[in-house]
Amino acid sequence: EQPLTISCNGDHSASLAAHVQGGRRFPSGLPYTYQWSYSIDGVAAYASLPFTDSLISGRGAGFYKVLIKDKNNNTTTKIHQIVQPDKVAYDVTVKN
Repeated sequence: EQPLTISCNGDHSASLAAHVQGGRRFPSGLPYTYQWSYSIDGVAAYASLPFTDSLISGRGAGFYKVLIKDKNNNTTTKIHQIVQPDKVAYDVTVKN
């Protein structure tokens, strides 16, 4: 899967949506639970995020992992990467 690229360095405008099929519904009628986590580089430990829906938004560059569970505790995990362009670099030359 290709990484999602945000438009500007440092931007936090990306959204990720988990689309799931199958499994068993909970008594509440909800089909799944979602547990999102984040890692800056995909190597460092993932930190839990306060999202419990299939959609998260306002996200910046990094690696996002979603753990999805159904009523029978069947789970699946997927990792998504969001990348950003390099910072704009410039030099200023002062002439007398």
